[in-house]
Amino acid sequence: MLPHKPRSRYLPTLTHVVTAVEKPVADMSASPANMVSHHDYNELLVQQIIQSLVPLISARIKESLQEILDDKLHHLEANMQLEMESMVRGAVNRCNVSSNA
Repeated sequence: MLPHKPRSRYLPTLTHVVTAVEKPVADMSASPANMVSHHDYNELLVQQIIQSLVPLISARIKESLQEILDDKLHHLEANMQLEMESMVRGAVNRCNVSSNA
């Protein structure tokens, strides 16, 4: 049996440092159409953070699924080997009984 790798049970922290370059400055001389509302800015920031986390979470899911598949395949292989040995032993025993009769 293969030793189990401990699975990590955490997601990356949802911390994002907003730099002065990223944060839109409310320029009073700018037209209202060009100004980004606080709500819109937060929504854009949320979407940006989510998009940056998707590859990390996807990779984590693939890693977890691969571990599960590897474990299941290992058990399936062991069970099939036992079943095959049992079938071969039964066939050999039937052949020996037939030839002795």
